[in-house]
Amino acid sequence: MELVRVPKVAEAVTEGTVVRWHAAVGDRVAAGQPLVEMITEKAEGDVYAPAAGRLAAICAPERSTVPVGYVLCVLAEPGEALPDVEAVNAEVLRRHQAELLGPQPGEPAAPAPPEARTPGGRVEATPAARRLAREAGVDLAEVARRLGTQARISESDVRKFLAGKG
Repeated sequence: MELVRVPKVAEAVTEGTVVRWHAAVGDRVAAGQPLVEMITEKAEGDVYAPAAGRLAAICAPERSTVPVGYVLCVLAEPGEALPDVEAVNAEVLRRHQAELLGPQPGEPAAPAPPEARTPGGRVEATPAARRLAREAGVDLAEVARRLGTQARISESDVRKFLAGKG
């Protein structure tokens, strides 16, 4: 199963608009096949399938504007259980709004992250975990915080986080 997310195409880009889907729910797609056309402030282009599979769910309809990291669609095989993408996307939207609006009065402060950082400030993580987090637009410090771990973050930790199990 693969969660296809809005990629970060440039440092200043925080959201994108779905222009047109190239595939429909139920279609089989090949790895590298264009799935959806998107437009941002800086670029216009396609988001490609990271792996072969069946388009099991579309989570962002055409003309919707969604933040970086938002799950656009799910690639899964028939009978494979789908994760709670609504909860994952709700958290992405909450974080995006918080970044845009800043802290709101009466809103509890975010908990301090566990000390899963090196003396240089980087979160301890495997190369595979870093790659997956980067591709998904996820902050490794958020993964460590949500999973409540101070240990080195693994690829499976990032996958649990993305599936909403963290």
